[in-house]
Amino acid sequence: MQEFKFKEIEYNKMRTFQFADEPELIHIFKIRDDEYMVVHEDGYDQSTGKVDFGSKEEVENRYEIKL
Repeated sequence: MQEFKFKEIEYNKMRTFQFADEPELIHIFKIRDDEYMVVHEDGYDQSTGKVDFGSKEEVENRYEIKL
């Protein structure tokens, strides 16, 4: 059986934003020319693991950020 081993790589297409001073983060990955994946993480585990997809404009408008 083949054993897979992951190695860490540098990836410059991901950004992380924090909501005010709350323990709530969103990690935004650019996955195509104009498509982004948003992964939620929070200290209360209310939205951890939630994933949204959208264009640059949709993500900027939904989260009120600038990419």
